[in-house]
Amino acid sequence: MEFSLWVTVVIGTLLVFFFVLTSLEENRGSRFLLTGARVWLDKKLVSLYYWLSHLKLHLGSTSLQMLFHFFAHRLLGWLLNILKSTESLLDSLHRRNRLVAKSVKEVRDKNHLDLIAEHKASTALTPAERQELKEKSIEG
Repeated sequence: MEFSLWVTVVIGTLLVFFFVLTSLEENRGSRFLLTGARVWLDKKLVSLYYWLSHLKLHLGSTSLQMLFHFFAHRLLGWLLNILKSTESLLDSLHRRNRLVAKSVKEVRDKNHLDLIAEHKASTALTPAERQELKEKSIEG
């Protein structure tokens, strides 16, 4: 299966699990799973909400909104740079792979006659060596 399909299945399963869990907890009136950690997280979220509300009263809502947009913009710019560098890396790997595949295909497509011709060309005598051999054979 494709990775994206696995991610979709896992996220869908977790969504259904959490929906069923919260509805069961709502009917029961208490929590089933990770009670202490969830109470601690609730307290932290409430204190964060009060702190942001207090900050909003002193600074105004637009400055907080601008600060949020600034941080979001910085985060998205950072992610874009990471994606650009990843794209250039993958592009260079793709080019290198294409060259390797081409050379492998050329080697694979050669038959024994091509190999013999290459061997003959690589072991051939130079003109000076041929002349020397010719003179040696004439002299006897």
